[in-house]
Amino acid sequence: MIFPRVKKLVFSLLPAFILLLFAEGSLRVILFYYPSWDVVVAGVAEVEEDRDLFWKLKKNLSTEFHSGQKLTTNRLGLRDKEIGPKSNKEFRILCLGESTTYGVFVEFDETYCQVTQRQLTDKYQGTRRFRVINAGVPAYTSFQSKIYLAKEGNRLKPDVVVLYHEGNDYLPCGWGDVSGKNETDPECYARRQRWSWSWSLGYLRVVRVPAYWVSRWSSGGLDEQVFSFAWSRFGNRAPGIKTRLSEKQQWEVLEDFRSLCDSLDSQLVIIHPTYRATRRHRCILTQFVRTHNIPFLESFDLFPHRAGYVIPDWFVDEAHPTVDGHRRIGEGLSELLLSQKWFPR
Repeated sequence: MIFPRVKKLVFSLLPAFILLLFAEGSLRVILFYYPSWDVVVAGVAEVEEDRDLFWKLKKNLSTEFHSGQKLTTNRLGLRDKEIGPKSNKEFRILCLGESTTYGVFVEFDETYCQVTQRQLTDKYQGTRRFRVINAGVPAYTSFQSKIYLAKEGNRLKPDVVVLYHEGNDYLPCGWGDVSGKNETDPECYARRQRWSWSWSLGYLRVVRVPAYWVSRWSSGGLDEQVFSFAWSRFGNRAPGIKTRLSEKQQWEVLEDFRSLCDSLDSQLVIIHPTYRATRRHRCILTQFVRTHNIPFLESFDLFPHRAGYVIPDWFVDEAHPTVDGHRRIGEGLSELLLSQKWFPR
């Protein structure tokens, strides 16, 4: 008696299941040929979803930016050359950051990470091997980089961890998040850990795409005026806007970085980013490095400035340095490292 009912239920649901599979397959084919339509990070086709990191670079890419620069990623999903086991004479520097570290608008060899590696190699004339690893990812906050270090630190074994984070920490909640929820990054991470099944369900495009547009229509999406206001103050926290990291959360993330670096036997170094719209300012970063005596590079001092602002010629847009801008950051970072007593002699 039960079996016929089950059979009837299965056959009644089968057409819906087949239709669902067809819709999912069709969406994935469409998004394969038009990846910029996907809703992970708007217009960034080189990333894919990740439950813990929210998004990450795709592995083994060989493509180009929209601005024409080459983009290749290695087997670890980093914009870098392949990374093998660490040798005894190798000194590793892991650079964590957002699109500047990643190197938007510049070739891989022009990023400040590679400039630093060449500067150090030339200084030591080949007597020591330096490896500067580029682990920057577009639109990342310091929270996402912290999660990355916690997941991959033991594999990469860095001697130094360099942070380049500020502007994205201050952007409004919802930037890069397709859920439409007004959550900070730590809140979003906690929800994903608590309800992992919901993230798995959201991986289906038949769920993800409609949910995204429904949230956009119902809430108006990310308020463009709010975003523009925050962007105009890039590098300075805009009052009255709930940001991806609160001041308290930003401090906690930095403390977590200290603990992680201690557990990895690594030295923490922080770069204070400079953007076209920023002026010299005090913030959580400057307060944190003073409190804990962390090696600190004030990148504002590396650029010529006028009337309190960096001369805009050093930036391609509001946030990203030119090739010469990367060169200055890389040279400044190598000089900072060479000045430290703990750096190899």
